[in-house]
Amino acid sequence: MTALIGVVGYLLNRSISQIDAKLSSTATSVDTMRADMNTMKLDMNGYAKLSEYQEKRLVMLETQNASLHRSVGSFDKFIAVQVALGKVHPLGDETIS
Repeated sequence: MTALIGVVGYLLNRSISQIDAKLSSTATSVDTMRADMNTMKLDMNGYAKLSEYQEKRLVMLETQNASLHRSVGSFDKFIAVQVALGKVHPLGDETIS
């Protein structure tokens, strides 16, 4: 009877040790995944900030582009008026006084 209790105790202890090893491995894997998730979260925050910066930059560049288009349009009108008044030659070869 004592031998039987000893064998059952040994098998039970061995099963518990195997379960503990699996739990330890699982805990290590969970810790690794948690660290990876935190890294990914930081990366995503960085991407969000980059995206926000790029959106602001795009709006600024579009505003600047519209301003340049207006300036070129105004300059074209000025040249057309000067040509119509005969102050400049249309091809720009010479100035008419």
